[in-house]
Amino acid sequence: MKKITIAILMVFASYSISSAMELGINVGVTGNVGVFHGEGKDSRTGPNETDIQKDDTTAVAGYTSYFIEKTLWNSGPLSRIAIGYDKMNGVLSSETAQNTRSDLTLAGTTTSSIANPVENKIQVDFENMETIYVSVDLWNGVYAKMGEVSLDMKTNESLGTGATYDNVALDAKMFGLGFEKDIPYWGMFMRFEGKYMDFENETATSGDNTISIVGLEGATGALSIGKSF
Repeated sequence: MKKITIAILMVFASYSISSAMELGINVGVTGNVGVFHGEGKDSRTGPNETDIQKDDTTAVAGYTSYFIEKTLWNSGPLSRIAIGYDKMNGVLSSETAQNTRSDLTLAGTTTSSIANPVENKIQVDFENMETIYVSVDLWNGVYAKMGEVSLDMKTNESLGTGATYDNVALDAKMFGLGFEKDIPYWGMFMRFEGKYMDFENETATSGDNTISIVGLEGATGALSIGKSF
């Protein structure tokens, strides 16, 4: 995804601002409100047993993003294909999850263990969300889009077991449908859009502890305002 992002930005950067009017470039800002749902699994393998805890949650999040598009083909107001890049502004932070787990330690033999209760806290930040997409006009301002999403999940944990987890890169497929309305007086446009994102499952490991992100998906509604050059 990072290589694709760099390639797209190089395409945009290869054109000067003076020729933007001839090339069909759109820039703008988007306000997004989304509902996300996913399941988390925390598993730890001890000397004689495996401890697994699962939980699923649904959260509502709002964020802004910026986009730039390049029209690849345009044969009229009802027939246009564009490629775009969208980047989230800021960070989405989860609530802090807390539980008590058993820290399994060997008790001097290979057949018994001592379970020590310890307190664990974990909170995650989602940042650097980037989307590369293709948009195709359908009819009368209605358009469809699809693309790839990438974001970084930063884990902020305080675990009694002493475990720490590396940050995780999440990737998703995105599908959307929207409506665009021109504002001729200002030379601008508005868009109303719905999107669905389906993320791939990912895991993070620390010693004999593993956390898994499973079935993460999101649906967002968006309002954009932009300008064409």
